[in-house]
Amino acid sequence: CGGSACDAVVTKVIPKKGPPCTIVVVKGTDATFGDTFTVTLSDGDSKSATANDRGKWKAKFTGKNIAAGGSITGSACGSSKTGTCN
Repeated sequence: CGGSACDAVVTKVIPKKGPPCTIVVVKGTDATFGDTFTVTLSDGDSKSATANDRGKWKAKFTGKNIAAGGSITGSACGSSKTGTCN
């Protein structure tokens, strides 16, 4: 994860546009403004996210193929949540 004191917390993992869900949005909070860190999905895909001035952040992953009822986990800075494609 990002800096020496990465404190981001994952609040939601939202598989969208499905089923099959082709987009996954990972949202979070509690990060320090300007911190950049890595958000990783359980399928190994990762992106960088940067906290805004309210400590909120999000990462959008496209090109996914999650079946109906399938789940995926997003994690950042030791925090993780799982979302299910409905």
